[in-house]
Amino acid sequence: NSSPVLTNVSVSGNVAATQGGGIYNLSSSSPVLSNVTISGNSANYGGGGMSNYGSSPVLSNVTVSGNAATGSGGGIYNNASSSLSLRNSIVWGNTAASGRGIYNDTSTSAIAYSIVEGSTGSLGSWSLSGCTNDGGNPADPGTGTANSPFADWKDPAISIPPQTGGDYRLAAGTNGDVAANAGDNSLYPPSAWAAWDTWVTTLTGSNPVPQTVFETYIAPALAKDLDGTARQNGAIDMGAYER
Repeated sequence: NSSPVLTNVSVSGNVAATQGGGIYNLSSSSPVLSNVTISGNSANYGGGGMSNYGSSPVLSNVTVSGNAATGSGGGIYNNASSSLSLRNSIVWGNTAASGRGIYNDTSTSAIAYSIVEGSTGSLGSWSLSGCTNDGGNPADPGTGTANSPFADWKDPAISIPPQTGGDYRLAAGTNGDVAANAGDNSLYPPSAWAAWDTWVTTLTGSNPVPQTVFETYIAPALAKDLDGTARQNGAIDMGAYER
């Protein structure tokens, strides 16, 4: 029943005995993460980077990489009617027995303008808008090696997670071009409180963030990418970095 707001944060090098190596959201929690890196974490069951149980996290400009789960969801594990919202984010280079990127179990994921690798779910559902996935479909996990748009990502088959290495900026050339200038400026970043309030309320049922918190912390964070450069440079890029 908690809704922390994290901006410009790194969550790295943590270990959980069961779920949520980096972050564990339990029972109606709606954390809001902006400009956050979740890397090099591990869990012995599900959600090496993040595990959600009956919760509705909202992630923007977030990179989830190099995490490991013994069970499901190397990057993110959603369970018990969780609802994940992922926008302009990256989930890549994680490892798990099922669903290296994101695993939905009786849960939903709404993913927009993001780059996601090897995701699946037994009883989950997906909503995609302007995304790219290594298998072409989040229910079709693939190897991720041929279609990686990144400058230097770490293949789990070679560099076993948890690890914090890799360069998840868009590569120059054909692979990176797929995600460059492929975002939607009208949706991201939200330019005013009213638009953002409507977006979060639609996703989570209620907005846990007061207007003052949005204006003081979230809006300034969303105006920049993970390098701290302007988020909008013409048409914005997919993922968490501008090329």
